[in-house]
Amino acid sequence: MKYFLTIVLTLLVLFILIFVFQNTDIVVLKFLAYNTQVFSGIIILASVFLGLVLSTTILLPILLIKMSEIRDLKLVIVKLKEKLKNETIQYESDGLGSEGMDYKEKKG
Repeated sequence: MKYFLTIVLTLLVLFILIFVFQNTDIVVLKFLAYNTQVFSGIIILASVFLGLVLSTTILLPILLIKMSEIRDLKLVIVKLKEKLKNETIQYESDGLGSEGMDYKEKKG
């Protein structure tokens, strides 16, 4: 598993480098009074990275709340298992049933 993660990360970095080197067209980036020339591959990668950061920032509080709920529910399960282990269960029966009545008649 350790080598699998290393191979996947290495391939990911390799694909990113290939992508950047294949997209070497220069694009003029203008924002208000700011002008600059940048490779198109770098702009695309920066946009993807910014999207990942923003979506993670938005989803992180929701994920933390859900993880807290899961932890609380696991504690409830443990407490219920302990309670079930320590208590005796009593069953109520409507009677002997047909098999029990047949047995009782044969024996008695």
